Amino acid sequence: MFRVRALLLALAVATAAPVTSCGGATVELTDRTVTVACGACVFHMPDAAGCYWAAEIDGKYHWVQGVEPQDATDGHAADGMCTMPRQAVVDGRIESDRLVVTSWELLPATNVPATPAGHGHAH
Repeated sequence: MFRVRALLLALAVATAAPVTSCGGATVELTDRTVTVACGACVFHMPDAAGCYWAAEIDGKYHWVQGVEPQDATDGHAADGMCTMPRQAVVDGRIESDRLVVTSWELLPATNVPATPAGHGHAH
């Protein structure tokens, strides 16, 4: 029972710990739950040029590099990256404001819209 409590406490701390990057320092993430979606269509990132994964971490948006989810649907499907934000559990690091992912699990979509929403830019 003690191990389970210790594991749950460690997971809560790792998930809730803020991510900061001072002066371009690398910040490691392990089993961190983050919000992911298309940086252009959903997050409306000002430097977006096309549909690419991005992550919101502590109120800041980061373009995603590295591996991509194996179980992602079509980007423009009702539960796709260009239609709605999703939760993902990631391992990786923040380098120069980019999230370099070494592994991630895209969690099941919740509150999927019946009709996909409009997109933030022309494709």
